[in-house]
Amino acid sequence: MSKNKALAKGKKKDAVEIAERKKATSSEKIKEFEAELAKTKYNKRTQFHIGLVKAKIAKLKEKEAARGKGGGGSEGFTVRKSGDATVVLL
Repeated sequence: MSKNKALAKGKKKDAVEIAERKKATSSEKIKEFEAELAKTKYNKRTQFHIGLVKAKIAKLKEKEAARGKGGGGSEGFTVRKSGDATVVLL
């Protein structure tokens, strides 16, 4: 019976850790992944894992950049059309 209780406590602990991971901000996740990259030795066996971690970091950085861009309002101007000529601004 004590073995079952130990397993139940272990499962609860895992559930708490998972919930904490979900709450972590993307900048915290990026720091965790970069720390993991620093710990991991680079060799043939770890190449795939390192590639996955780098992809996750890139995805999180892209998501952060997209979040910061929005809400800028309308930038630019309008030109009232009149006459026969067409003007293009580059």
